[in-house]
Amino acid sequence: MSIPKTQTLHLTDILELDDLAQEAVLAVTSGDCRLQEDGSLSENLLWNRQQAMQELCRLRGEGEKSFFLIQAGKWQGKNVSDFLYEESMQSIRNFYLQPQRDYICRVLRSLATSDGYELGEDISDDYLLSLFSAAWYHYLEHIDEQLRWNVQNGLPASIPNSDLWYVDLGDRIEIGSLEYVASEYCGYGLVFDYEDGIADDGDAHQHKFCAVLQEVLRNPEGFSIQGHEECYSAQEREFLRRLQQKVLSDTKTPPQRV
Repeated sequence: MSIPKTQTLHLTDILELDDLAQEAVLAVTSGDCRLQEDGSLSENLLWNRQQAMQELCRLRGEGEKSFFLIQAGKWQGKNVSDFLYEESMQSIRNFYLQPQRDYICRVLRSLATSDGYELGEDISDDYLLSLFSAAWYHYLEHIDEQLRWNVQNGLPASIPNSDLWYVDLGDRIEIGSLEYVASEYCGYGLVFDYEDGIADDGDAHQHKFCAVLQEVLRNPEGFSIQGHEECYSAQEREFLRRLQQKVLSDTKTPPQRV
């Protein structure tokens, strides 16, 4: 079997380098860009236990948040739109991305290798940082444009720095979870009925499937969807059956007092 040849990229390979920078932006924002100790990208997409624990701590607020995390229209504690109004591409490069230069360059070089490229000697780390900075600035522009387009066209939009969404329906503005706002927007919502062995009126229900899963975990003995099967797909019914069975099995023996 022949070994594929590696193409060397130089400063004149503008299109290839631009594609590489955009690929790097997607990599650092997706959360799947894990680097090994030698600087190469990890081919294992499944986290080991240590990596998973680090991510769990980060999500709990116990660790350092991902530098490139953009959530609810915010990056580094500021609205994306504020960066575009108050900062230039050069200032974002020098003041925000410069401290991340080593990591950014490792990502770019590793992606180039995995794509079958070599970077020529004329491509320095400073150039790679500038290349990434331009792609990052355009990414911020895209995020801002998308948020504005949603609002201007009356689509549900997220509220910066929160888990809430909103939609302007003309006569009123609805605010809440995405499930609630989306249901108000389209005039139709999800209802998952179930029995919990507690409510006398038989009106136990949720509007999110994840909330039904939480009910199984909270009350595995009393939970039942008998008589409400039409609210669930065959896959959801089997999922609930297996989850309830597993929880009941694992909680059969109560913990002993110490």
